[in-house]
Amino acid sequence: MRVVSDLNVILDVLLTRHDSLECSEVLSLARSGAIEAILPAHALATIYYISRQKLGDNEVRRELKGRLNILSVASLDHATSLKAIDSPVSDFEDAIVVETAIQVNAEFIITRNLKDFVNSPIPALTSRAFMEYMFRLWS
Repeated sequence: MRVVSDLNVILDVLLTRHDSLECSEVLSLARSGAIEAILPAHALATIYYISRQKLGDNEVRRELKGRLNILSVASLDHATSLKAIDSPVSDFEDAIVVETAIQVNAEFIITRNLKDFVNSPIPALTSRAFMEYMFRLWS
C-alpha cells in the first residue's frame, strides 16, 4: 500500500507534538515495509525550516536523513505544479500534496488537517484513523 505523508505528520514526530505516537506508528509501518510512505519534495524544506528553530541545524539534518531511509521522496515536476495551481484544493501546499498523491498512485494521504483535503480525489486520513484502518485490514 502506498500513502503520501503530509508534512505535519513528520513535524509531529520530530517535534513530539499532537498525535506523535500515531504518526510514529505510520512511520514504523514504512520502516517495516508494510506500506510505502512518500513525502512530497517541497515538504523537506518546510520541515527543515520549522524544525531547525527547535532542534538546531545538525539535529534536523540527522533526523531528516534518518527519515529519508524509510520515506520515498516524490519529485515536484512542472506538470504536477501546474495541476496544483489549478486544483480545487484551496491551500496551495495541500494541493501539491494531493497532486503528488495522484502522481504516485497513492491510496491515502495521511495528515492531521482533514478539512484541507475535502476536495481531494485521494482519501485523507489522520494517522490514528489510518492505523485503525490497518488494524481492521489485518484482523
